[in-house]
Amino acid sequence: MGSCLGSSSGSEPEERTRSKSEYKITTAEGKYKTSAWSTEFVAKSWVTDTEQIWNRPLSALSCHMDLPRLGHKMQVFAGDQPVKPSNESATKMGVVLDILVTLAEHANESEELQTAIRDRYYNYVMEDGSGDLSQQLKRFLEEVVPEDSKFCNILSLCHQKIVFPAYYSIKENIHDSLPFKDSRGSWTINVYLTEDTCTVVHSKVQMGKDAVDDAEPEYSFRWELVARISGQKFDKLDEVFVRIAEVTIRQDVSNERRQEIRGVFKKFYQFDEE
Repeated sequence: MGSCLGSSSGSEPEERTRSKSEYKITTAEGKYKTSAWSTEFVAKSWVTDTEQIWNRPLSALSCHMDLPRLGHKMQVFAGDQPVKPSNESATKMGVVLDILVTLAEHANESEELQTAIRDRYYNYVMEDGSGDLSQQLKRFLEEVVPEDSKFCNILSLCHQKIVFPAYYSIKENIHDSLPFKDSRGSWTINVYLTEDTCTVVHSKVQMGKDAVDDAEPEYSFRWELVARISGQKFDKLDEVFVRIAEVTIRQDVSNERRQEIRGVFKKFYQFDEE
């Protein structure tokens, strides 16, 4: 197994300030961009692409679709201590509210914004779960969350689109030698808040394509996208990098094949072997 991976960017990070005006929702032909737009990501420029996605206005991101399905996989930390929501909900959209309230509180947002999130959420989102919940949440985020807030800049790192460039860079580096596929249900998001910074860590597991049904794959690996923001409004992107947190190889795999698998990762990433 391997752990403690370093940055794949290879150079000292530059401090970047969020500038949402740089992004346009439509292409030059007037067509709306989507996460599947084929020319949107180039693997070798994944760091820049990630920054540009973060720079987009919240209305152009997929938080409203991703928070309802990932809310139960998100954990907020104050420093390195996990924070338990003050009101633990059993409903999907209730969990989203718990996350939003916890983020705003521990980011030290204004009492006005914290109150607006608590008191106005169910003015937009149907408490009984009826209707198009993602569109209800989208309207809430657009009308209640200020774009120039810490809260908005944190949420702009907590959605599926932000991981696409990093994923494609890993795929370009690894996939030809070690074909892999997603391990369903493995995606988690941890948000670490301090007085001066916010670090968002997306974690996901990929497994060898040889796995069929519930069979153990020949190999699997857990990778992480790490993004750290700072500044008065968390509007500065200090660093973003990918690390391979863990490599797991099935017990019956030969030593020669083990070395071959590990060698593929060593070409692109640094890691300590146990």
